[in-house]
Amino acid sequence: MEAEQRERELWKTETDNYVKQATDKGAKINDDVDVAAFQQAVKPVLDKNRATFGDLVKFLPGA
Repeated sequence: MEAEQRERELWKTETDNYVKQATDKGAKINDDVDVAAFQQAVKPVLDKNRATFGDLVKFLPGA
């Protein structure tokens, strides 16, 4: 459990570093996302590929 917690801390730190590097170079980060609209937009793709990927689809957010 300690390793898992440490991994999450490192992941967040590195993600923050990469976001800062990107924004410092002019990238614009889109963090105002309409999750419901995205889920609705990808629903046909999930439905189409459900037979191929089976239960793996349930691990996707909102699936």
